[in-house]
Amino acid sequence: MKRIIAAIMIVFLLFPGFAAAAPGNYGSPGGEQIGNGEANMAPGEGQRLRAEENAIPGAEASVPDRNEVRLAVHALLGAENRSGGIGQNISAIAREVNNSVQKTFEAEEQIRARHGFIRSLFGGDVEAARLIEGEAQRNRERVTELRCLIGNCTCDDATRTMLREQVRTIEQEQDRLRTLASEEMQVRGLFSWR
Repeated sequence: MKRIIAAIMIVFLLFPGFAAAAPGNYGSPGGEQIGNGEANMAPGEGQRLRAEENAIPGAEASVPDRNEVRLAVHALLGAENRSGGIGQNISAIAREVNNSVQKTFEAEEQIRARHGFIRSLFGGDVEAARLIEGEAQRNRERVTELRCLIGNCTCDDATRTMLREQVRTIEQEQDRLRTLASEEMQVRGLFSWR
C-alpha cells in the first residue's frame, strides 16, 4: 500500500514538472509553436499574473485596510498633546498597536506567499494564523482600553469623535485579521493532521 501511494505521489509530482518545463503551446491547431505570451505582456504583467495565481480572495483589500490602520495609529500618536491629559496613555497603546500591525503584516504576507500546491498538500499556515489571531486578540484588549480612556477624556467633542473614529478603524482591521486567521486555520490539506 505504501508503494502504491509513493508511486502516485511521484507521478503527481513529476507530471506538473514536465508540463511546466515545456516552452510554448504545442497543442495549438496546426501544430505550430506559440510563445508563452510574455513577449506581448506589458512590463511587470508577468509578475502580477504569477502573484494572482497564489492570491487569496479578499487580498486586494488588505493593503488599503493596513494603510488606514497605520493612519489611525499615527492620528492617535498625534493626539498625544491635545487629548485632555490621557494623551501619553493613548500614544503608548498606539505604539503597541503599530508594532502589532507590523507583525500581522509579515504573518499575512507569509500566508499569502504560501503556494497553492503546498496549501493543497499541507493545508494553511497555522503558525502564521495563530500569530495573527493572538495579535488581533491583544489589539482587541488595547481597543477596549482606548475606549475607556476616551470615555474618561476631558477633551472637546471634536477630539473625542476623532479618537473614536480612529479606534473604530483599528477595530475593523482586527475583525478582518481574525477572519483571515480563522479561514487559514480551516484550510485542510491532503497530509494535514489537525
